Amino acid sequence: MLNCDKNIFVLFRNGDKSGLSIKAPLCQGINDTRICTNRYGSTTAPPPTVATTSPDLLSSGIIIIGIVAGAAVILLLLIIGIEPRFFFTTVDYNAATAKDPRVVALEITKKFGGEGWLSEGDKLPSYAPHPDDLRSLCVNLTPIVTAERGVARPKGKTLVVGDIHGNFNELWRIIHAWRSDVTGGGPDQSIVFLGNIISGAPRALECFTMILAYKVLFPDQVFLIRGNHEDLDYIRPFGERVANRYYAREVFDMLHHFFKILPSAGLIDERILCMHGLMSLDLTPELLREGWEVSEKPTPYDDMTKHLRWNEPAKDVDGYAPNPYRDFGQQCGVKAIEEAMESFNVQFIIRGQQMMPNGVQSFDRLRLVTVFSSSFYGGNKNLGAILYVDPEKNAIKPIFILNINDDISTQEELDRKLDAGWAIDGYAVPPPKKDANDKKSS
Repeated sequence: MLNCDKNIFVLFRNGDKSGLSIKAPLCQGINDTRICTNRYGSTTAPPPTVATTSPDLLSSGIIIIGIVAGAAVILLLLIIGIEPRFFFTTVDYNAATAKDPRVVALEITKKFGGEGWLSEGDKLPSYAPHPDDLRSLCVNLTPIVTAERGVARPKGKTLVVGDIHGNFNELWRIIHAWRSDVTGGGPDQSIVFLGNIISGAPRALECFTMILAYKVLFPDQVFLIRGNHEDLDYIRPFGERVANRYYAREVFDMLHHFFKILPSAGLIDERILCMHGLMSLDLTPELLREGWEVSEKPTPYDDMTKHLRWNEPAKDVDGYAPNPYRDFGQQCGVKAIEEAMESFNVQFIIRGQQMMPNGVQSFDRLRLVTVFSSSFYGGNKNLGAILYVDPEKNAIKPIFILNINDDISTQEELDRKLDAGWAIDGYAVPPPKKDANDKKSS
């Protein structure tokens, strides 16, 4: 059952009460071995001094030499770029997957409440994915994702999720909104993530793992589109968290390679174009229709897909121009967007990447919509939103993820808070009636 605070006329409440500081250990650490030497403890007079090396001095010298040698080895490893803790891992990434990936996926989803719903006051559990489980999911999904050939193709009614940025509470509620069918789209409706699932946030890896688990369980309904953050060369804090958590380079490399084969675009019913950034000059109708080669190795399409992750709309640009506000990518003007929509024969473009104060925003009265799903991002007081897409009715409706601090209790207050220029009708789902058995907030 969906759960919301009493005074909020919305689908979700954020109320971020997670983030437990205690993390379950992934494996046993290496015990500290203390090296002790027996001191000369006789009560009798010591033997006469002879011209030889003291046993204590010799032992101390051996210890010092060992410490210096160990430090030199670690320094050498750091210089040549090998993670020292690589040698302490017990995970064999070349071995066959031991566990059934569906079993792994079910275990992961059950750790977060399965198909249930948290009552008021409950906290989301903290969970550290085991590296073997991550490997099982990635190995299972690699041929499935590769077969998508760069373009995810959801069918029928679909929920579209914008940037999550490691906001696990928000993602958890979005997943359960999809699984409990709050929109009435039916149990077969798809869900598409537009990228930037990860960030430097503490629970970013949990976010990505949960989506992988649901992709394994529902491969024809769950779709991941790569964002500019799904690049461990760019998001160093996430990569450092992975390396420090798993004491191994292989987990980092495994995720890095998996990110590279993710689709960079999506087509809902072949008529609604989705991507993280915006279209590229190199994207043609033929490529959009047929797809392109994806690989963890370099391909001729790498520059194009990078533009799909980084490009942004701009009102003061005629055609395409370098983006002065980003490390990479271009700005796309109104004319370029209109020409692309006509060339691709699409009715809408849905994108992510940019934080929107109200969670969703149309661009210059075009059929271009930006959606951002992480509320209160980076200290901002922005709303989060997801989009419900019904291709048969040619309709896109936002569902707003409001926080308990938003002070919105009626549909009228919600309407006043949203921009007057929003052209597509939106709605917010009222909270369900509380059952008598529901827990009360403390």
